[in-house]
Amino acid sequence: MANRSPAVENEVSNRPPYDDTSQHALWNRKKFTAILPVFRRVIVAHVDAPVGESTSLMLGLKDFPSIYAPDLCSTRRLLDEWGAQVMLLDTRLDIDTDFAFVRGFTSDPTNADRLVIALSSIYPEDSMETLQAAGFDGHCRRPCPIWRLSDILSEYFDRAPYP
Repeated sequence: MANRSPAVENEVSNRPPYDDTSQHALWNRKKFTAILPVFRRVIVAHVDAPVGESTSLMLGLKDFPSIYAPDLCSTRRLLDEWGAQVMLLDTRLDIDTDFAFVRGFTSDPTNADRLVIALSSIYPEDSMETLQAAGFDGHCRRPCPIWRLSDILSEYFDRAPYP
């Protein structure tokens, strides 16, 4: 079998290249400021319960305690009560209000070190500029591979100071 360049391989397999920022990107590389050991808690807010619950379960297997939230009301409550450091938000939950929930959340100085990742639509495609302006720290197009989310979370939590 002949050696193929990554670009040719991607054309053949229809896989997006690893550095394709239209599929995933982290614009704001926040530093987790709490001193470890602290739970690395993640809220997965998603319109589709099976997707949200399975994502939460798989992240838990990667040592990121996660909980599923089906709507913005539950997400807000869990953020206050459970103290998650990361929110993965399906953009369909907040797009009708022009991301008012995310704008309010990220404008609060107490949430400055919390990471907010958009699980953005593939069709119609959510604009990266719109997501950035709304206050998201990054995005991953649905369906987003768990390994990609795990890499983003690992980078965020690995920047934490140690005692």
